Amino acid sequence: MNSLTKKIMIYSLACTLQVGLGATLVEAASIRSDAPQQIVQLDHRGRESRQGEHDRRQHAEYARHEREMRRRDRESERDWYARRDREVYRHNRAMNDLEIFLVGVGIGAILR
Repeated sequence: MNSLTKKIMIYSLACTLQVGLGATLVEAASIRSDAPQQIVQLDHRGRESRQGEHDRRQHAEYARHEREMRRRDRESERDWYARRDREVYRHNRAMNDLEIFLVGVGIGAILR
């Protein structure tokens, strides 16, 4: 097969895929054109309250983590290191959950 024929086939396939993707995006964008200002105002208020909830939860987690990281009376060094490792792991998981919550808030605001 001629090299020119191969190139024409590949470029036509790429063009067809792009046209199909573009048509899908245009169709999806036309659905959201109904009253965009009202949607933005509702999302802004809802996002602020959820952002405030995220900030409260994050502050509480930092305070709890700080409390747990202090060494306790009559606690051996080995026990403290073991507890510290567990606490750091738990704290990292909690912070990841809060980040996921914030991403969900952002996605929810976009999809409304």
